[in-house]
Amino acid sequence: MARMTGVERGDVRSFKVFDAHCGDGTFLITVNDDVYGIGNNGKNINILGLTGSYYRCGKVDRPVRVEKLSRKRIQEIRVGGVIGAALDVDGKLYWWGKDLAHEGEVRLPQLATDKHRFQSVSCGSRMMAALDISGDVYVWGHHRGMESLYFMKHLEIEDPVISLSCGHDHLAMASVTGGVFTWGVGTDGQRGYSSHPSSSDDDIVMKMNFDYPCETVICGTLATFCLTTSGELWACGGNGTHSGVLGVDNESFEVFFPEKVQLPGKVIFLSAIWNCARQTIYCSLTTEGLYWWCEARCRLPSLAPDQSVAGLLNVFRSPHDSMILIDHNQTALSESNYRSPIGFDELDISLALSSKVCTKVNEIITHLREMRNQINMSPVLSKIFEINSN
Repeated sequence: MARMTGVERGDVRSFKVFDAHCGDGTFLITVNDDVYGIGNNGKNINILGLTGSYYRCGKVDRPVRVEKLSRKRIQEIRVGGVIGAALDVDGKLYWWGKDLAHEGEVRLPQLATDKHRFQSVSCGSRMMAALDISGDVYVWGHHRGMESLYFMKHLEIEDPVISLSCGHDHLAMASVTGGVFTWGVGTDGQRGYSSHPSSSDDDIVMKMNFDYPCETVICGTLATFCLTTSGELWACGGNGTHSGVLGVDNESFEVFFPEKVQLPGKVIFLSAIWNCARQTIYCSLTTEGLYWWCEARCRLPSLAPDQSVAGLLNVFRSPHDSMILIDHNQTALSESNYRSPIGFDELDISLALSSKVCTKVNEIITHLREMRNQINMSPVLSKIFEINSN
């Protein structure tokens, strides 16, 4: 396997490992403000946003510069099934991938709009949702069952939104007053507003039947998780091996109203890692440690042993709504703006850390680093880990 060059080794600032409809791939952002893509690109999707001789190629085995995203101060990248999105440091929003309005065409990375500045973005299978700096939410594309396409449709919500996340075909939003609102498909209970959701409501924003103030929402492919201001985690939606279990005390395949996830301690963050097969693995850091759950064999949250963490990184991808950060000057997790600077062999699965649990996470990461050479990794992750190899 060919190694990255010395320049590529030293310059990567953050990366995103994803699984789109065309397969897995990786975006790399360098300290020099260049964006590179590697892995599956897909002739009909061009999910890496490649141009020139690599335009609409099936796959690239070495990092290729993404011209349309480079030197634009890109900070965050998200990837759904056939759509990619990025935010720059000023809140400008870019999107690319399959051109849903024209059969057989693709869209190169371009501004989604120049009228707004955004603070976050999330991608579903065929849609993108973005939260602007005023707390308004806009959607592009469509969810399953829609005949028409939306281009920057404004969703009417009674209060400003502070958090959003896309599932495969639905969107969840938390408002500044703690309410949770959903939009899109709800047949598996992921919208949390009715025990008999109707397809006629798919295009209507509904308030979730949830009585606790929520500060963050995270979506699995067919599920919605609500993290409350008191540190409790609640979930509704698909609850089987086909989608990933919710970690609640309920074995029904669909959970239509939020139920409490069986986690000890106070929840600090949750990450949902999902692929194009609609499967999701969940990992949560609490004041009692790092827990994960996914399929029937791991129905309720379990304290993550080292091998489980390694397996998680091998089989699945980066957290759906975040990137993995790199700090070339630090080798230990620390608190910095409530975001953890990490080395390449210190894979983060979070957005925030608490000083009370940094030690436990560091122990897991240390063991994982020691096991690195013994793990049978996927090709994409193997290339990532080669960066720090001698």
